Amino acid sequence: MVSQEYELVLSTNLADGANPLSAYRACGRLFKMDVGRVAELFASKRRVASRNLDHPLALKCQRALARYGITSEIREMVSAGRDHDGTSAR
Repeated sequence: MVSQEYELVLSTNLADGANPLSAYRACGRLFKMDVGRVAELFASKRRVASRNLDHPLALKCQRALARYGITSEIREMVSAGRDHDGTSAR
């Protein structure tokens, strides 16, 4: 059985009252990035903070980011060459 993987996508907006520097530092600690890289990530069109996560870990990361005012979305990843049910597309 193929386990489903997820990616964590950051929102462009922080929650009201969130301190951007504190939020960027927290995100950097969580994903092992420097603050400059986190700022670039928030400024980019594709804001994927992490890929290939299982669902419990994606939820844990999402909750950790939310404590600092960072909103995010968990998206299901679809493997190349596979349908949504995990079977081969060929």
